[in-house]
Amino acid sequence: IAGFDEKMGFEDGKMITSAPGNDTVVVFDISNPRVPRITATLDLMNSLHGPPTNLIITSDEKLALVANPVDWIQKDGVWTNIPGHSLHIIDLEGTPKHLETIKAGNQPSGMDLTPDNKILLIGNRAEPTVSVIRISGKTAELIDTIAVTAPVDAVSVTPDGKRALFTMRTINSVGTLHISGRTVTFSEDENIPVGIEPYNVAVSPKGDIALV
Repeated sequence: IAGFDEKMGFEDGKMITSAPGNDTVVVFDISNPRVPRITATLDLMNSLHGPPTNLIITSDEKLALVANPVDWIQKDGVWTNIPGHSLHIIDLEGTPKHLETIKAGNQPSGMDLTPDNKILLIGNRAEPTVSVIRISGKTAELIDTIAVTAPVDAVSVTPDGKRALFTMRTINSVGTLHISGRTVTFSEDENIPVGIEPYNVAVSPKGDIALV
Protein backbone atom coordinates (compact mmCIF):
# COMPACT_ATOMS: atom_id res chain seq x y z
CA ILE A 1 0.00 0.00 0.00
CA ALA A 2 1.07 3.58 -0.62
CA GLY A 3 -0.44 6.88 0.42
CA PHE A 4 -0.45 9.87 -1.93
CA ASP A 5 -0.79 13.37 -0.50
CA GLU A 6 -1.96 15.66 -3.30
CA LYS A 7 -2.38 18.75 -1.12
CA MET A 8 1.25 19.85 -1.15
CA GLY A 9 3.69 20.51 -3.96
CA PHE A 10 6.43 22.81 -5.22
CA GLU A 11 6.31 25.71 -7.63
CA ASP A 12 9.38 27.75 -8.54
CA GLY A 13 11.24 26.08 -5.68
CA LYS A 14 8.62 27.04 -3.09
CA MET A 15 6.17 24.76 -1.30
CA ILE A 16 2.55 25.39 -2.19
CA THR A 17 -0.65 24.02 -0.69
CA SER A 18 -4.02 23.32 -2.26
CA ALA A 19 -7.51 22.23 -1.30
CA PRO A 20 -8.08 18.66 -0.06
CA GLY A 21 -10.10 16.09 -1.97
CA ASN A 22 -7.59 14.38 -4.25
CA ASP A 23 -5.58 12.19 -1.86
CA THR A 24 -5.52 8.44 -2.47
CA VAL A 25 -4.35 5.21 -0.90
CA VAL A 26 -3.24 2.74 -3.58
CA VAL A 27 -3.09 -1.02 -3.08
CA PHE A 28 -0.54 -2.95 -5.15
CA ASP A 29 -0.32 -6.67 -5.94
CA ILE A 30 3.43 -7.47 -5.83
CA SER A 31 3.15 -11.25 -6.09
CA ASN A 32 5.19 -10.74 -9.27
CA PRO A 33 7.74 -8.15 -8.10
CA ARG A 34 8.88 -7.41 -11.64
CA VAL A 35 5.36 -6.45 -12.71
CA PRO A 36 3.52 -4.86 -9.77
CA ARG A 37 -0.18 -4.34 -10.41
CA ILE A 38 -2.60 -1.79 -8.92
CA THR A 39 -5.61 -3.58 -7.44
CA ALA A 40 -7.41 -0.59 -5.93
CA THR A 41 -7.24 3.18 -5.69
CA LEU A 42 -9.13 4.46 -2.65
CA ASP A 43 -10.11 8.09 -2.15
CA LEU A 44 -8.81 8.51 1.40
CA MET A 45 -7.23 11.60 2.89
CA ASN A 46 -3.69 11.03 4.13
CA SER A 47 -0.56 13.07 4.62
CA LEU A 48 3.19 13.23 4.10
CA HIS A 49 3.38 14.46 7.71
CA GLY A 50 3.33 10.87 8.98
CA PRO A 51 5.51 8.66 6.73
CA PRO A 52 7.27 6.35 6.66
CA THR A 53 5.52 4.82 9.64
CA ASN A 54 1.86 5.80 9.38
CA LEU A 55 0.58 2.73 7.50
CA ILE A 56 0.79 -1.01 8.10
CA ILE A 57 -0.56 -4.35 6.83
CA THR A 58 -1.53 -7.16 9.21
CA SER A 59 0.70 -10.24 8.99
CA ASP A 60 -2.20 -12.31 7.62
CA GLU A 61 -2.58 -9.69 4.84
CA LYS A 62 -6.30 -9.24 5.54
CA LEU A 63 -6.28 -5.62 6.70
CA ALA A 64 -4.38 -2.42 6.04
CA LEU A 65 -4.42 0.45 8.52
CA VAL A 66 -3.55 3.99 7.48
CA ALA A 67 -3.37 6.95 9.83
CA ASN A 68 -4.14 10.44 8.58
CA PRO A 69 -1.98 12.59 10.88
CA VAL A 70 -3.35 16.00 9.90
CA ASP A 71 -6.56 17.63 8.79
CA TRP A 72 -6.66 20.49 6.30
CA ILE A 73 -8.19 23.92 6.85
CA GLN A 74 -8.14 27.25 5.04
CA LYS A 75 -6.72 30.14 7.04
CA ASP A 76 -6.42 33.67 5.66
CA GLY A 77 -6.95 32.25 2.17
CA VAL A 78 -4.17 29.67 2.51
CA TRP A 79 -4.65 25.93 3.01
CA THR A 80 -2.73 24.61 6.01
CA ASN A 81 -2.72 21.66 8.38
CA ILE A 82 -3.89 21.06 11.92
CA PRO A 83 -3.57 17.83 13.94
CA GLY A 84 -5.94 15.11 12.76
CA HIS A 85 -7.36 12.03 14.47
CA SER A 86 -8.27 9.57 11.71
CA LEU A 87 -7.37 5.90 11.19
CA HIS A 88 -8.59 4.27 7.96
CA ILE A 89 -9.39 0.54 7.99
CA ILE A 90 -9.00 -1.19 4.60
CA ASP A 91 -10.12 -4.73 3.73
CA LEU A 92 -7.46 -6.39 1.56
CA GLU A 93 -9.34 -9.61 0.82
CA GLY A 94 -10.84 -9.84 -2.65
CA THR A 95 -11.09 -6.40 -4.18
CA PRO A 96 -9.60 -4.01 -1.58
CA LYS A 97 -12.14 -1.63 -0.07
CA HIS A 98 -12.41 0.99 2.66
CA LEU A 99 -14.34 -0.43 5.62
CA GLU A 100 -14.43 2.50 8.04
CA THR A 101 -12.51 5.39 9.52
CA ILE A 102 -12.24 5.60 13.30
CA LYS A 103 -10.99 8.27 15.67
CA ALA A 104 -7.51 7.73 17.12
CA GLY A 105 -5.25 10.13 19.04
CA ASN A 106 -4.07 13.64 18.28
CA GLN A 107 -1.96 13.51 15.06
CA PRO A 108 -1.62 9.70 14.87
CA SER A 109 1.68 8.79 13.26
CA GLY A 110 4.09 5.89 13.86
CA MET A 111 2.37 2.56 14.46
CA ASP A 112 2.98 -1.14 14.91
CA LEU A 113 0.99 -4.34 15.47
CA THR A 114 1.46 -7.11 17.98
CA PRO A 115 2.43 -10.44 16.34
CA ASP A 116 -1.12 -11.81 16.76
CA ASN A 117 -2.59 -8.73 14.96
CA LYS A 118 -4.91 -8.06 17.91
CA ILE A 119 -3.41 -4.79 19.19
CA LEU A 120 -2.29 -1.79 17.16
CA LEU A 121 -0.22 0.85 18.94
CA ILE A 122 -0.12 4.36 17.46
CA GLY A 123 2.17 7.17 18.55
CA ASN A 124 0.56 10.60 18.64
CA ARG A 125 2.77 13.52 17.62
CA ALA A 126 0.54 16.35 18.90
CA GLU A 127 0.13 15.01 22.44
CA PRO A 128 2.15 12.80 24.83
CA THR A 129 0.14 9.62 24.32
CA VAL A 130 0.01 6.24 22.61
CA SER A 131 -3.35 5.01 21.31
CA VAL A 132 -4.25 1.35 21.87
CA ILE A 133 -6.49 -0.03 19.10
CA ARG A 134 -8.11 -3.45 19.42
CA ILE A 135 -8.38 -5.40 16.15
CA SER A 136 -11.10 -8.05 16.01
CA GLY A 137 -11.77 -9.65 12.65
CA LYS A 138 -12.22 -6.68 10.36
CA THR A 139 -13.18 -4.13 12.98
CA ALA A 140 -10.98 -1.77 14.95
CA GLU A 141 -11.75 0.05 18.20
CA LEU A 142 -9.86 2.55 20.34
CA ILE A 143 -9.77 0.90 23.78
CA ASP A 144 -7.17 2.92 25.68
CA THR A 145 -4.94 5.97 25.54
CA ILE A 146 -1.64 5.67 27.39
CA ALA A 147 -0.14 8.87 28.79
CA VAL A 148 3.64 9.04 28.33
CA THR A 149 6.34 11.65 28.90
CA ALA A 150 6.33 13.49 25.56
CA PRO A 151 4.74 13.34 22.07
CA VAL A 152 5.45 10.08 20.21
CA ASP A 153 6.75 9.72 16.66
CA ALA A 154 7.21 5.96 16.11
CA VAL A 155 6.45 2.62 17.79
CA SER A 156 8.00 -0.83 17.36
CA VAL A 157 6.66 -3.99 19.03
CA THR A 158 9.09 -6.73 20.09
CA PRO A 159 8.75 -10.14 18.36
CA ASP A 160 7.29 -11.76 21.49
CA GLY A 161 4.57 -9.10 21.65
CA LYS A 162 5.29 -8.30 25.29
CA ARG A 163 6.91 -4.89 24.91
CA ALA A 164 7.05 -1.95 22.53
CA LEU A 165 9.64 0.78 22.17
CA PHE A 166 8.66 4.28 21.09
CA THR A 167 10.54 7.45 20.22
CA MET A 168 10.00 10.82 21.90
CA ARG A 169 11.85 13.18 19.59
CA THR A 170 11.29 16.35 21.63
CA ILE A 171 13.11 14.96 24.68
CA ASN A 172 15.71 12.81 22.86
CA SER A 173 14.46 9.62 24.48
CA VAL A 174 13.01 6.17 23.87
CA GLY A 175 10.24 4.83 26.09
CA THR A 176 9.01 1.30 26.81
CA LEU A 177 5.46 -0.05 26.88
CA HIS A 178 4.56 -3.38 28.50
CA ILE A 179 1.83 -5.40 26.77
CA SER A 180 -0.28 -8.10 28.42
CA GLY A 181 -3.29 -9.07 26.34
CA ARG A 182 -5.35 -5.90 25.96
CA THR A 183 -3.52 -4.12 28.80
CA VAL A 184 -0.70 -1.71 27.97
CA THR A 185 1.31 0.05 30.68
CA PHE A 186 4.09 2.64 30.81
CA SER A 187 6.69 3.64 33.42
CA GLU A 188 8.67 6.84 33.00
CA ASP A 189 11.53 5.25 34.97
CA GLU A 190 12.29 3.08 31.92
CA ASN A 191 12.89 6.01 29.54
CA ILE A 192 16.25 5.73 27.75
CA PRO A 193 18.21 8.86 26.70
CA VAL A 194 19.44 8.51 23.10
CA GLY A 195 20.75 10.81 20.34
CA ILE A 196 19.30 14.10 19.22
CA GLU A 197 15.73 13.99 17.85
CA PRO A 198 15.12 10.22 17.50
CA TYR A 199 12.43 9.81 14.87
CA ASN A 200 12.06 6.11 14.03
CA VAL A 201 12.77 2.85 15.88
CA ALA A 202 13.07 -0.77 14.75
CA VAL A 203 13.46 -3.94 16.85
CA SER A 204 15.50 -6.85 15.47
CA PRO A 205 13.76 -10.17 14.60
CA LYS A 206 15.30 -11.78 17.71
CA GLY A 207 14.17 -8.87 19.88
CA ASP A 208 17.61 -8.43 21.45
CA ILE A 209 18.58 -5.10 19.87
CA ALA A 210 16.82 -2.00 18.61
CA LEU A 211 17.98 0.72 16.23
CA VAL A 212 16.90 4.34 16.65
